[in-house]
Amino acid sequence: MKKIFAVSTFAAFLLSVLVACGGGGETTETTNAPTRKKRADVPAWFLMPPQTEDAIYSVGYAKKQNMQLALTTAANRARDELSRVLGVKVANMVKDFMEEGTVGSDKEKTGQTIEFSSSVSKSITSNSMSLTQISQQELYELDNGYFEGFVLIKLAITDMSSKIDEVMKNNAAAFAKLAANKSFDELNAELKALNGKDPALKPAEGNPEEMDE
Repeated sequence: MKKIFAVSTFAAFLLSVLVACGGGGETTETTNAPTRKKRADVPAWFLMPPQTEDAIYSVGYAKKQNMQLALTTAANRARDELSRVLGVKVANMVKDFMEEGTVGSDKEKTGQTIEFSSSVSKSITSNSMSLTQISQQELYELDNGYFEGFVLIKLAITDMSSKIDEVMKNNAAAFAKLAANKSFDELNAELKALNGKDPALKPAEGNPEEMDE
């Protein structure tokens, strides 16, 4: 009986140690696990920018100690992102169009086509950025003396179309030297057919938690 009692006591002790260790491990893991707090004060349009046929939208965020600087920086970031996305889209459209109509496939012709598409896309993008407008903006004051700026930028497709016409006319001669079986008007019309619902024109969604100051 003494041996049975001793074994039972030891077994109970061992079980209590295992339970305690297991419980402690879970508590430590839960305590140290990273947590993400959902921000309730972020504007709805920042998380889900509008998508329309007649305009392209982009958002920007900045946290600064000066309220005006916060808004200005946020607007600049929105324009930079819009410029990047628009530039890539236009460059790919022009390059694909030119390659379909280019005579021959020699490296020199290919290089000229890429150079032309890059030049045209930069011109269209830089000219279009001057037409952007601030559609929405909000400013939040934090407890630590900083200000958070949220800005929604809009680029109207109709405004951009006039710039596309202007840029393409300035590059008509260069286009004629490189392209064959493809008309200048076709390319111009294709570029002007851009719309804000094109998936390739959707800028990256902003995340205030991951952006620097």
